[in-house]
Amino acid sequence: LHLMAGESARLTRFVQTILDVSRLEAGKIKFDAGPVAVTPLLRRCAETTFGLSPRSVHWRIQHDLPPAWVDEAYLEEIVRNLLVNVEKYTPAGSPVEIGVDRQPANCDSLQDRIRISVTDYGPGIPVAEQAHIFERFHRHTADCDQTMPGWGLGLYFARALTEAQGGTLTVTSPVMSQAHVKEFPGARFVLDLPMAEETPEE
Repeated sequence: LHLMAGESARLTRFVQTILDVSRLEAGKIKFDAGPVAVTPLLRRCAETTFGLSPRSVHWRIQHDLPPAWVDEAYLEEIVRNLLVNVEKYTPAGSPVEIGVDRQPANCDSLQDRIRISVTDYGPGIPVAEQAHIFERFHRHTADCDQTMPGWGLGLYFARALTEAQGGTLTVTSPVMSQAHVKEFPGARFVLDLPMAEETPEE
């Protein structure tokens, strides 16, 4: 019964994700954007995703950070997808670094942005695969050439939700030092979001 309940929950999540993706692609998702305090949202997502896991979380948080201007519920969806990927593709108990800071305006953005980064210490993502990692139904292949379980929609949906709110989602791998890059090259996902008015998080 426990196995059946688990499979039923997985199927329900799959159907809901398909429906959400279809609504987003059809332009039928309405975003309720507003100022969102990012730091407590990140801590909440990490606690929910990792739970009692032995995985340690290293925090790199800028103080007096202005809120992001996004839909809070969908930002949680994006962040959870990134953290679930860490849980799925990296060794159990390996650390993860979660950072958030303010990025000044540059040639790519005329306004300051809120940047969230999620860095893992896992097997990384081959350069050739990075161009496809955000494609619909693409699933990452582990070192043993075994395709991991899943539907290949998480990162696709995360990027689509991000871009629909004026943000960007990118990946870099490897990210570790040369001494560790062969064994654990790691990967870093970077989420840039519009910034709200300058009212620092409490």
